Amino acid sequence: SSDRNFCVSKDGSLAFGARTGGGSGAVIIMDMATGTGTQLWQSSDWAGDIAQSTAGSKTVFGTYGNSWYGKGGLYVVDNNTWSVIGHYYQFGARRLAVSPDYVFATSIAVDHHFVDSSIPEGQVVQGSIYHRGIEVLKLNGQSTLEYEKSFFLGLAHDYNMPVRLFYKKSY
Repeated sequence: SSDRNFCVSKDGSLAFGARTGGGSGAVIIMDMATGTGTQLWQSSDWAGDIAQSTAGSKTVFGTYGNSWYGKGGLYVVDNNTWSVIGHYYQFGARRLAVSPDYVFATSIAVDHHFVDSSIPEGQVVQGSIYHRGIEVLKLNGQSTLEYEKSFFLGLAHDYNMPVRLFYKKSY
């Protein structure tokens, strides 16, 4: 489980959590004043990092997906309406960092032939072999995510992904 799958909004009014489990992870949001919470949606398996937009009005959730069933990606949630306002599909998007204009997320590819040789090569593949590293996505209007570029690092498929991403402002 990610050590960054819990987040409190910048104003302290909301808490977000991610739950991983059996192909059906979930994202949970809680109103800190009332103590009431709700499950926002079923995410794909293997929930990941949660980060606030720099403006604090949006929250970005990363999900790894499942190597057999796919899915995975980034979700942008409006903190006022508790609704998903943006999504970007990318298998392996478990780790993320947010800057004022960009979201940086991990991307992975896996071909099950190399996990189980009885499966023909190319039959069960998740992700893109050309996107195994860091995806750079423009956070347009603080809601939609638009592909900008990739940094190929050759990251291997690993649900416990030891990679950590941090955004550091340069001066």
